[in-house]
Amino acid sequence: MIITKVEASGYRCLRDVKQELQPYQILVGPNGSGKSAFLDVIGFLADLVTRGLKEAVFKRTENFYDLVWGRTGRSFSLAFEAGSPQENDRNLHPSAGLIRYEVEAKIDANDDEIAISSERVTVTDASGNQVPVYVNDGRTSSFAGKLDLGGRLLLNLPRDRSCLFVLSSLEIEEPALLSVVSLTDLLIDGGVKTVALESASLLKPSSPVAGSSAVYDGSELARRVAQLQESSHEAFKSWVEHVQTGIPDLVDIRPMLCPEDRRRYLMVQYAGGVEVPQWMVSDGTLRLLALTLLAYLPDFHGVYLVEEPEIGLHPTAIETVMQSLSSVYDGQVLITSHSPLVLSLPRPNQLLCFQKTENGTTIIPGNEHPMLSQWKSGVNITDLFAAGVLG
Repeated sequence: MIITKVEASGYRCLRDVKQELQPYQILVGPNGSGKSAFLDVIGFLADLVTRGLKEAVFKRTENFYDLVWGRTGRSFSLAFEAGSPQENDRNLHPSAGLIRYEVEAKIDANDDEIAISSERVTVTDASGNQVPVYVNDGRTSSFAGKLDLGGRLLLNLPRDRSCLFVLSSLEIEEPALLSVVSLTDLLIDGGVKTVALESASLLKPSSPVAGSSAVYDGSELARRVAQLQESSHEAFKSWVEHVQTGIPDLVDIRPMLCPEDRRRYLMVQYAGGVEVPQWMVSDGTLRLLALTLLAYLPDFHGVYLVEEPEIGLHPTAIETVMQSLSSVYDGQVLITSHSPLVLSLPRPNQLLCFQKTENGTTIIPGNEHPMLSQWKSGVNITDLFAAGVLG
């Protein structure tokens, strides 16, 4: 399942944004243009469903108004649509199976209580109609459809809890509800992952115990490499060969096991027979290993949010990383970048160009941008700056 559309109204610098998404998308634009805020819509909704509204807010700020456009209103609305890539079927509407989730968060004018003021889940049927699955209009809330008792299942949820969290624990054979379960799995089970590599984490051996499934910071690099090697020798070999396109003098990568504490670490072999332990390998090399590894992992699925993957990488290594991230087939990768080289690699329709205006963020698909619509290859950095794509 991938996210096919994101909407935000009054959230941070996103005054009114509605943007469709592809499985692989690169967000470009000057600093402060809304790229990170756009990705955070997805991250916020994942936190909302998993932890509740209050924790989602306080993870980002102590002041609810910091998340409201202009810090003047009392609410913001978010929505997204998600679905699985469909095979062509003439009997089905192109949008059949799409799940839409909408939520409004509000702070009470009297007691400053943060709560979900409205919430709605719909599923698009074979004819293209949006069928309500759950509706909370601020007065009553219920799951719709013919349920076990032949009526509606009324809910009395805490004011900061999403219906999707409750849905994951319901044992109901209602087709409309079952179709939403995959969405709850995506949001609750770590299906939305933030890639935020940390230099200190990359240097350390990996714990034998799996860490957070929602953050990929490099702390599990050696353990994940060992997992790949054990699950598929061919995939591991292909990964090492791909890494060599960015680091030509690299000969081999071996996951090692510390017998005293069962921690994993990497031993990197270079031309000439020199072997270097993970904690002595350069930061750029470790970043390249961590980013290219994602596409080869046997359990890669869900949505990965990657900010500025070019940091610390040589131009040749950047191309190696982007080739890997763009070849993911069982998940979705959304990337922010300021690198002209990164912009030169994808097709124009894989770019989303962000611009900051007095009315908030605007987003223009690359194939519709005046300066990029006729672009075939070899974009000029001067033209990018002149067009406002980079700043």
